[in-house]
Amino acid sequence: RVTGIDSNAAMLDVARQLAPRIDWQLADATALPFKAGSFDHVFCQFGLMLFDDPEAALGEMWRVLRPGGQLTVLVFDELDRNPIYEAIAGVYEEWIGPALSDSLRAAFSLGRRQDLASLFDRSATAPARIEGRHILAEFASVEALVNSDVKGWFPFSGIVLKQEVIDAITADMTRCLASHVQDDGRVVFRIDA
Repeated sequence: RVTGIDSNAAMLDVARQLAPRIDWQLADATALPFKAGSFDHVFCQFGLMLFDDPEAALGEMWRVLRPGGQLTVLVFDELDRNPIYEAIAGVYEEWIGPALSDSLRAAFSLGRRQDLASLFDRSATAPARIEGRHILAEFASVEALVNSDVKGWFPFSGIVLKQEVIDAITADMTRCLASHVQDDGRVVFRIDA
């Protein structure tokens, strides 16, 4: 069985539509509603650095993992190893301000390997084996990339933009990402994680 959790009911509504065979549950990562040793594999993709208490979340992931199971956590590498996101943060900073761009940059806060290893040490899990990965990010268009932010996580940060601002951001982002736009309009770039 596969179980997915999120602390946001709206995100779960979307997830249920996209993957109805998964058991989606509303839960806080720092207080998982499962018995100890319930899962063979626990996977956290690009979420650990966004939790209020990542140390407690890791402890919970470890608690619900069966002995000999595998815990896999995917986080972004350091921001300077992900220059596309530095550029994206710059566009958002210009149009919305530093609070939002700082929020985006925070997603890279566990990119330093020694910080991530230290977090695992403090959370009472087994020592972490940290490996670098290169992942290709792909969006249907620049507009799709912008919409994934401005209609995705911005509202959760209390930021709702007028369409003319979204259009202006999209125009700036189109210039910023021009070298990553494919002939068919898709935006493809490398992410280091």
